[in-house]
Amino acid sequence: MVSRHLSGSSLRLPALDSLILKLLLQLVDVCFIATLVFAPLFMGGRHPIGRLIFVSIAVVMAIAWVTRQCFLQRSIWRSTAGQWLFLSACALVLLQVFPLSPSWVSALAPSTSDILSMWASEGLSESQLGTWPYLSFNPQSTKCGLAMLFAYGIFFLITVQRVETINDVEKFLRWIALSAMALAVVGLIQFAFKEQTVLWSYGDAVQKPVGMHGCFTNPNHFSHLLALGISACLGWILIKVKRSSENHRGHGSKQFGPGQNSLSLILICVGSGIVAFTCLVSMSRGGILSMLVVFIVMACICRRFIRRQLLYYLLGFICMGGILLSINGFDDLVKEIDSVKEFSFRKADYKQMRTAIWGANVKAIENRPWFGHGAGTHRDFYKMYLEKPFPVQFTHAESGYLQIGSENGVVGLTLLFSGIFVCGFWCVRGFWKNNNYTELICIAAVSAALMASVVHSVFDFVWFIPACMSWTMIFCGLGCRLYQMRGDSKVQPYFSLSRAAWMGVSVIVVIVSFGSLNVLVGPATASNHWDNYRTFALKRQRVGLQMNHFKLSDKKKNELARIATGLDKILEEEIRAYLSKD
Repeated sequence: MVSRHLSGSSLRLPALDSLILKLLLQLVDVCFIATLVFAPLFMGGRHPIGRLIFVSIAVVMAIAWVTRQCFLQRSIWRSTAGQWLFLSACALVLLQVFPLSPSWVSALAPSTSDILSMWASEGLSESQLGTWPYLSFNPQSTKCGLAMLFAYGIFFLITVQRVETINDVEKFLRWIALSAMALAVVGLIQFAFKEQTVLWSYGDAVQKPVGMHGCFTNPNHFSHLLALGISACLGWILIKVKRSSENHRGHGSKQFGPGQNSLSLILICVGSGIVAFTCLVSMSRGGILSMLVVFIVMACICRRFIRRQLLYYLLGFICMGGILLSINGFDDLVKEIDSVKEFSFRKADYKQMRTAIWGANVKAIENRPWFGHGAGTHRDFYKMYLEKPFPVQFTHAESGYLQIGSENGVVGLTLLFSGIFVCGFWCVRGFWKNNNYTELICIAAVSAALMASVVHSVFDFVWFIPACMSWTMIFCGLGCRLYQMRGDSKVQPYFSLSRAAWMGVSVIVVIVSFGSLNVLVGPATASNHWDNYRTFALKRQRVGLQMNHFKLSDKKKNELARIATGLDKILEEEIRAYLSKD
């Protein structure tokens, strides 16, 4: 059941089948590129339309891959520990939305009857609503979370299957680096125009972001994505420099000069500098910390490859970033770094809101320790555990670990830490006693990105941002393949399945895929009405404040009353349209 390397393709295939296989593989690659560049443009996936686009891309990718496997005369499936963790996570979330008997709900989550007293299983009266059959407090939100979990699993699994050689790993790192550069440029352009909407499209419908935010509603998430991209940029630079040095030694100094290779290296360094500069100007403490973690991990693993020539490139990289930073934002950056250096929660934490929501989630874990309150239900239960109210809505727990625990309990945390352990094992085993410099640089880039994700998630909810999480899952897949492709590795595990088996798998994938899309279509189609509702609600609020002004004339009061009546009518129409679709 093991083999040194299999390409997954038959040696002799009809011309038509070969063409179909090539087109399907290109479609898979297009889906990866769309995941990296196109999908994040929709508020990073936080908007319902963005979530639908992410899952749609994953669905197309999965169907294209399994269809390709059906055309192969001998197709394989690379086995990995990650696939079992993915299936276990899906089983956990499915259990949260699966209708259970009152006895099972009481046994698995004893606090349900106390919290949902109107859904008590005993002593039913006319004022009660019946019995609550779910572990989740909001089954619809949990189903949406399950759809997103399915998409993340697809990104990981197809990455493992798609990457066959170290050249494929390098190609993925180049895609990620170029995507980070493109998104950084978009953020810089928007920042130059002093535009506080999201990509000139989303304004009053969302909370106005502050600072450089790009296509995200939060600079922290934008900077985190750029930090992930910086690891790929540095890996790309190291590989180019190392190979340039080898070409220099192999062909003599006359063969190495300011040619095409040197020009491309300079352009890569310039693009990497833009990414780093954008990450700094976002003024995100978490983003700065993530970028620092990337540099530290890369330096520790690749210290043997840091030569004088590379130092020259990095020095130019730093100088360019310093010049750009001195033009705009240096004083603000110093203040942000000071808040990180002092590590004072009272100064860095506005009105202690973050520590308060952390405490609420700790209480939530203590109240429902095993299976949590349901994936995607944070906004439904957190107020029960807050010691005092705040004038904001906490859609997330401001910590990926605490939110996993409060929504999915100890079982979810166990799966999370198991996944972190497995990824850490892949990375450590990938570079331990490995003398292949290309593999070492690639594993360094992957390890740096994953470490940044693990660290930043302590203080933020980057795992719940589809753009950030999809990139992270691709890095996990690359780490798995680098472990499997070690230079001294003798075997690679795989399953060889027949065409009939792959056809059966294809049917299952199609059913699950359309089920996932069906869950997200309603919120996506209704989102426009909800955005309109929020926009007009803000206008109605402003009109109401004007009407309460005591110095208004009767004419002005009548005019404002007519405007308020018209806005009330629009609000009713929008909310009815929203509810009819979701």
